[in-house]
Amino acid sequence: KKSEIEKYDLNQDIDYFVEKIIKSMRKAGIHFNVENAKRKNSFEAAIDVLNIFKEWIEYNKGWDNVQSADKKREKVVQRLVHLGAKNYISANDLDISFEPDAGRGPVDFKVSRGGDKTIVEIKLSTNDQYLHGYEEQVEEYGKAECTDKMIYVFIDLGNPGRLKRLVDVHKLNVKGHKKVPELFLIDATSKAAASTYSK
Repeated sequence: KKSEIEKYDLNQDIDYFVEKIIKSMRKAGIHFNVENAKRKNSFEAAIDVLNIFKEWIEYNKGWDNVQSADKKREKVVQRLVHLGAKNYISANDLDISFEPDAGRGPVDFKVSRGGDKTIVEIKLSTNDQYLHGYEEQVEEYGKAECTDKMIYVFIDLGNPGRLKRLVDVHKLNVKGHKKVPELFLIDATSKAAASTYSK
């Protein structure tokens, strides 16, 4: 019998695609600074890691890698953060867990040292559940992990209405003294060349 097999596309393999991006980051000089190791708590370390990715995405054309990932962009970003952070986290005598599930479903990742735990949930602006992730999901994960150290990462791929709505809801919650996750915004929209940029 004759059977048709689709051509295998390596770029559809998340692990391969992520490893390729990690290598290109290292070649571009994106490294995780491990100075002052063992002084950071889980929240500070998680923010440090996210800031490195934010800078890479916004200023080193990382947005292009995120945009070029196909249907599994959110998974690609989650893996990038997880794999890229490993050395930094280890140098700070912390642990990082990818998709740990303490009973309410898997949070994207958790940085911890004993009882000091910070959970991080990542959503792309293309995800219809972006607001539910911020208002409900991350808090439930925090309860399951017995921590109030929560970070909600919103990666904007060009959905200004959703970005504005999320920021407005967050400001309202903070003003009302509601317990909220740290809101961490990353701009992954296409950027023009610096030669054409004007304020």
